[in-house]
Amino acid sequence: VAWAFKTFWGQFGWGNLPPPNWTYVAIAAIVAVSAAGLCVRLVRVPAERAGAAVLAVGLFGCVLAPLFEAVKMAEGVRLLGRFYISALTPLSILLALGWWQLWRAPVRAKSARALATGIALVTLSFPFTVFLPAYARPRLLPPQAETQIQHPLDMRYGDGIRLAGYDVHPAKVRAGETVELTLYWQSLQPVSENYILAVKLLWPDFRMLAEAYRFPGRGNYATSLWHPGDFFKETVELRVPDDIPSSFRGRFLVEYLDDQWTPALPAHDAQGQPLDTWFGEVKVAGTEAAFQPDTAADYRLNDEVALKGYSLGVDQAAGLRLELLWEALQPMSADYTVAVALVGPGGVVWTQADAQPRGGAYPTHLWEPGERVTDAHDVPLPPNLACGDYTLHLGLYELATGYRLPVIAADG
Repeated sequence: VAWAFKTFWGQFGWGNLPPPNWTYVAIAAIVAVSAAGLCVRLVRVPAERAGAAVLAVGLFGCVLAPLFEAVKMAEGVRLLGRFYISALTPLSILLALGWWQLWRAPVRAKSARALATGIALVTLSFPFTVFLPAYARPRLLPPQAETQIQHPLDMRYGDGIRLAGYDVHPAKVRAGETVELTLYWQSLQPVSENYILAVKLLWPDFRMLAEAYRFPGRGNYATSLWHPGDFFKETVELRVPDDIPSSFRGRFLVEYLDDQWTPALPAHDAQGQPLDTWFGEVKVAGTEAAFQPDTAADYRLNDEVALKGYSLGVDQAAGLRLELLWEALQPMSADYTVAVALVGPGGVVWTQADAQPRGGAYPTHLWEPGERVTDAHDVPLPPNLACGDYTLHLGLYELATGYRLPVIAADG
């Protein structure tokens, strides 16, 4: 609804260039005041209720008809203001009547002129306060600005373009919020083609979560215009969808496309070795489903994380299904690996399944104190496993060093 309101009253570009937020607040205030005035008028002048009802029916008809058509075209529709442009006439009449009612006769005309003049002045200011700053060429940065980059990264695209690094803000986003990725570009040599900059936010399995396509500089600084030595930054906004089922680590993919929308410039390092075009991370916080483990527990691992419970089941295809409930006790700088081993008589390890939480989709350095994380692991059973009593051994360790976190029971 908020998006429909904003795009109805003013959203420029391809829906990616809004006016200042205060304009929406002002419009909402005007609409609210006019609606209140309209209600007062209908109470005081019963004879006008029929006419107002006709306008209201026309208004809702203009709103519902295009919405119905949009819903027929797709299962999920993001409400866009352009769907309701046909409602502008009845809505304007109703708002004008409401505004007119609020003022006494001597000042009605003056108040209407003042409102119209204010709206006109604000509208006329947009080319200078909104359009020009948004579509101006990016300001060139001095070479020493490279030392201030949050995440240095020496990635080359073809022979002419260098990505010196990037900034991510904020480090954590929730469903419906926007993450800003600031890219620092340097021109190494002239580029003859105008390549399309593609920036994507990825799921852990590298599916696309959010995307943005543009010529650099919001379309005003295409790659063919770059001069060797130019160094500038550009911020790309990526909006996270509204439905995020669980938290994970999102990554960014940045590449240049040709006019056929296919990757055109292979990425490599300064020595010419190929590089992946995905990098960085942002915590995407989802709505975790409530998980009540079958068995409660309270084991603290190095006072960094606690195991609060688990459920154990059998899957005929996968073997054992172990679901864990973790709770972060303090910030963790390391990414710990979960070790699950099936141990039989005599201490013989029959099978082992080691993996980072959620298959690496949500590493422990992103967990926040007090956060509870569900984590499932499949433990395959060997075909020659004999009947008997077996024990599951569980732990956390640091893959690079092999360091295992000491385990402390609830009673110390």
